[in-house]
Amino acid sequence: LAPCPIPSLGQMPAARWATRKAKIQDGVLHAVGDGGSLRPGDLSPVPSKEPPKIGQPSLPDGPGTVSIAAIATARDAALRPRPGSTLRQGLALLPGFRVSRKTSGQRGEVEFVPNIGTAAGGAREEVLVRFGDDPEDLASLAWVPSRELQVLDASTGRATERADVQAYRHALQAIDLAKGGLSAAEIAAKLGRAEAWVRQKVAVGAASKLQKPRGLEWWDPEGFCDVTYLRRYAQEVGLYEQIVQDIDWEQDKVWRVRKDEGSSDWHLRTVKECPGFPGKGFCGRSLQKVPDSTHQIGPQDRRQANRTRPHADWACQLAGSVTTKCLKLARAGPVVEPYWWCPRCQWYACDACAEAMPDKATSKQVAHWQLGECPCLDALVLDMARDFCLPNPLQSNYTVKMNWYPDALSRVSPRRHDNWTLLLSLGAPRVLTVDRARVLMEDGDVILFGTQSHGVPEMPSCLGGRLSLVFMFAPNIAVGEAAGARAAARPEARSRQRGCEAGAGSEPSCGIEGALEASVRALCDLGFLAEEAAVALRATDGDVEHALALLLAEAS
Repeated sequence: LAPCPIPSLGQMPAARWATRKAKIQDGVLHAVGDGGSLRPGDLSPVPSKEPPKIGQPSLPDGPGTVSIAAIATARDAALRPRPGSTLRQGLALLPGFRVSRKTSGQRGEVEFVPNIGTAAGGAREEVLVRFGDDPEDLASLAWVPSRELQVLDASTGRATERADVQAYRHALQAIDLAKGGLSAAEIAAKLGRAEAWVRQKVAVGAASKLQKPRGLEWWDPEGFCDVTYLRRYAQEVGLYEQIVQDIDWEQDKVWRVRKDEGSSDWHLRTVKECPGFPGKGFCGRSLQKVPDSTHQIGPQDRRQANRTRPHADWACQLAGSVTTKCLKLARAGPVVEPYWWCPRCQWYACDACAEAMPDKATSKQVAHWQLGECPCLDALVLDMARDFCLPNPLQSNYTVKMNWYPDALSRVSPRRHDNWTLLLSLGAPRVLTVDRARVLMEDGDVILFGTQSHGVPEMPSCLGGRLSLVFMFAPNIAVGEAAGARAAARPEARSRQRGCEAGAGSEPSCGIEGALEASVRALCDLGFLAEEAAVALRATDGDVEHALALLLAEAS
């Protein structure tokens, strides 16, 4: 390659080496807005949109020409912090940063930085770090206070979501913020985008006119929300064991989201596995429906329905074995629709027999919350509804369920959905993937997310089981604000307040009606536990006197 003229890093003008959040003056990198200053090694400058072109004459303030390799070497050296450089206030840790632990000298990479605000003080915030050199070793993940970390290389930052998904999400936010009265400059500062980019997206005018990224074509853009993480919200001894013991669990099934081709309608469908022919072993491939006007969305997206044409040259392989209502006992006869088949094995089953087949099972257990089945779980659900401004779970129709992962090999594949999810993890630490981030959720941790892809991989190093209490509900700004406010509070104010501990003078909950809370408090004042009071009120349709009589009868 021809030599490329470029000014030396020490003489680089601010106009050509400026970041969105910092600028260079007199060889020192100054943070914009907070008045602090950083050396070039503490923050990663990036080239402007118009870098010098190969063969271009030397810039007026440049020293001459250097090779491409020399440019890369000089830039890497400038971006690497000096030995002994420690994390300064004003320099936020980002995923991908290479760090070392000051107490032990262990080296690692920042995996996840929770969005917990700064009200609690930066010195007390924790980040998730992967130690060692194996990126697939989930056992090497550990939460570490940021004050114990020393930045080794700040040039290795990486995004935790795809660039096109992030751009789409920011475009949605830009349109909403513009409708709220913010200027392009204010939006650009909030999103970390150029003003020209913001103006271009705002000019589109509506979210429906934006091109959706690959894999998000079928999802509602209103489902996005900022990921919020809370540490140790409900870390209580014996809570996990009590819930697991009291709940009547059932084996979960593999579900697939199927969308009707040509419309926005969709539904869930279980998976049937091909058993294969006798003597040839188990096949295990998913049976396909014929004809089928739907296509799969989620894992292994399909863009259109299968075009397999129905025919009558087959006989049901399950005839007489699973049901007496078989529709295709022999090859002779008319076409029967729909039917199921395995393209590889040429194995067929009529719809009646396929319906009687067992569904493909997952490696986890599942249960929906039922008031009265587990008193400590009832109290936990009501407390979370109060703390996070969720709709009243006793009256509103939204999903409250639990997933139980009994061992280290229990897992669930990554998937998406339109609704928001508030998830509490109890038991042994397990990794939850959120887009491209791997989050080690420990006992009592809570996370809020939306349309982001999420799943639970196998974790052989895990000792013990884990369950997640999941609230799935329509996008709700009040929930996001409540989660953000609690995450930004001091650690002692983030944790759960049990039942009547909220106090008689506390503000009414935006999730559970004040009347219900008052009734629970009234029964608590008489010496009953909050969970017992809630169960009795539910059984008596909220009648305090009848609930009291029921509690007294049980006590006697």
